[in-house]
Amino acid sequence: MTARHQHLYDHHHLLDGFHHPDSQNRDTAAMQIKLDELIIRLEGAREELLDLEELDEEDLVVIRRDFCKRASKARRAAEEGSSGST
Repeated sequence: MTARHQHLYDHHHLLDGFHHPDSQNRDTAAMQIKLDELIIRLEGAREELLDLEELDEEDLVVIRRDFCKRASKARRAAEEGSSGST
């Protein structure tokens, strides 16, 4: 192999370790579709949350606050349940 061919070969293999931006976008979109499919299959899932990535920051903050409140409420209920069972 000539030095030029070796350089091109090495350069090609170096780039194999990195995703190109178009590939990353496609990978992200594919991953989102897979997650959406799993969410749809869950009984009781809130399908209106499927396209969260399309919402603006303010809407995301509101939804996040709701989930934080739900988590706090669930933790309190779990703590009350575990302290009452002993």
